[in-house]
Amino acid sequence: MARSTQAAKQGVRRKKQGAGSGGNALLQRAYGLHRQGEIAAAHKAYEAFLSRFPRHGEAMGNFGLLLHSQGQVERAVTLYQQAIELAPRQDHLFYHLGNGLRQLGRPQEAIAAYEQARAPDQNQPDLLVALALAHGDAGHLAEAQGCFETILQLNPDHSQASYHLGLLFFQQEQFAEAAACFTTVLAVEPDYVDAWFNLGLCHKDLGQSGPALESLQRAARLAPDDADILYNIGVLHKEQGEMAAAESTFLQALEVEPAYGICLTDLAILYHSANRLDEAKAMYERALESGYQAESALHMLAALNGETTDVTPLQHVRDLFNNYARSFDTSLEDDLHYSVPAQLADSFQQFSEEGEFSAGLDLGCGTGLAGLAFRGRVRHFTGVDVSESMLAMAAAKGLYDELHCTGIIDFLHGRQSCYDLALATDVFVYLGALETFFTGMERTLRPGGFLLFSVESCDHHYCLRQSGRYAHSPAYIARQARRFHFTIVQQQPTGIRKERGEWIPGELYILQRH
Repeated sequence: MARSTQAAKQGVRRKKQGAGSGGNALLQRAYGLHRQGEIAAAHKAYEAFLSRFPRHGEAMGNFGLLLHSQGQVERAVTLYQQAIELAPRQDHLFYHLGNGLRQLGRPQEAIAAYEQARAPDQNQPDLLVALALAHGDAGHLAEAQGCFETILQLNPDHSQASYHLGLLFFQQEQFAEAAACFTTVLAVEPDYVDAWFNLGLCHKDLGQSGPALESLQRAARLAPDDADILYNIGVLHKEQGEMAAAESTFLQALEVEPAYGICLTDLAILYHSANRLDEAKAMYERALESGYQAESALHMLAALNGETTDVTPLQHVRDLFNNYARSFDTSLEDDLHYSVPAQLADSFQQFSEEGEFSAGLDLGCGTGLAGLAFRGRVRHFTGVDVSESMLAMAAAKGLYDELHCTGIIDFLHGRQSCYDLALATDVFVYLGALETFFTGMERTLRPGGFLLFSVESCDHHYCLRQSGRYAHSPAYIARQARRFHFTIVQQQPTGIRKERGEWIPGELYILQRH
């Protein structure tokens, strides 16, 4: 995630406002103590003055500034609002009021305050930056961009505007534009650590691993004890297949921040992939202790300890595939030699050569590999997946008439005789006990409808493998089919995918509802 910075300026403002000679002496004392940084004494002086002159707008505004600087934001905002009511010409207070409202998570009100402050000086850069940030908080991205661009038209070297414009582009996944902004910042401030960090992330998302690594390493030289930077360098090494370098960098990050959950998890996955199971378990246990994605850590520890649970945590599946989406198709087809959708389509073609299905359902549709294999057989195709990133890839292919981002069981709940073809390729590896799934399918499929799916194979019932994926026995599948009124019309052994050069044994099924 890109890193943001912001600053708010505050200071005592003085303007004549009658309070009598005794009152003025007390007010001047409060101002003097405030300027000298004697906050506790200034606090008492302001309170003493305002107890005698409760409608003195200038004093009230400056007391608000003092409280704001001490983190008492709600009280400061109240004082700013009262001060502006009492002395409306204090335009500077609108700026500080906007800052306070934004800190309180009230961006629309902050925008209104900044606009009031803006009226006397349309192009004050600090104010425009603050206004842009409030627009960003409110989701007004075009307005935020407009403010930053106005600043840069007046001063192309305004680093803060360029930096935050870069963050705005990054948020919208416009990584080339974001990289250009961070590069502009670094031309003015070459030691700006966060600009180097964010530039590295932009290059990474643009697939430019060399410049990404160079930018992150530059950031690391400037901030050698920054765990975020070290972790992201490790991720780059891992993605390039440089596992020793990735391990070394992850360990450096953990020396800086021993309870860094995502780093512990990634290192656990690295050890797991290398079959270094004891080290993987140790890292998952540390990740669990850190509180990071506890359900996922528990699931993987159960797998490594030979325990069998009933279902993979939904958030674990969502995170797995959100992170995997961009490389999913290439990884499955090229690295894992995965071809289950095409095999199922061929088998089903032999079994049912003719005919088009009116409504098809692709459960766990991912990026649309099964949808691509079956699109020609279905008039109206619905895809369901828990991963937003996978669904975005599927949508870009134009294979489905509907897409739903939800868990499979939740989707099936309450639907009645909606579909005559349902696919579940590489889905049961995330479901151990299948009773709830088949309950939903019995209700959702029309009589005579077909259910096609794949499983990894085991000898008895179902089990959670060390990979964290479930396997199911033929006897268990047969029991579910009988119990929920399905006929197994075809059962075909196959290699599901390759791991460490070996095929994972599995089976393809075609079931028909009675």
